[in-house]
Amino acid sequence: MPGSEGLYWAHWSPDGRYIAASAQSQGGLSLFEVAPQKWTTLSRVGGEILGWLRNNRYIYFDHNNAIERVTVSGGNLDPVVSLKGIQRGTGILGFQSWAGLTPDDSVLLLREASHQEIYSLTLDLP
Repeated sequence: MPGSEGLYWAHWSPDGRYIAASAQSQGGLSLFEVAPQKWTTLSRVGGEILGWLRNNRYIYFDHNNAIERVTVSGGNLDPVVSLKGIQRGTGILGFQSWAGLTPDDSVLLLREASHQEIYSLTLDLP
């Protein structure tokens, strides 16, 4: 797509009017309007995009050890939840496997830690 060089984590808006993408190294969020075929910078702050709110008003993303959201109209940033102090692994958001939004637009983080933590099991057989 012309003008998308260096952009990652692209996500279509629920209504299909926009595509949000993030610049490499959390360099900012860009918004592509499908009808006029035009890119604009939505925010100078960016990160790994989690998804859109179902009403197209916000885009959620991981930035600087936190989940944040940006308004599509205006580019205002709102903190959603801090992840400071949470042990993070590898993968999206540092969590193993997946992160995104639930059907009611809540943030959902899946952290599979079975290979990162040590468990002990004692089994006494008769």
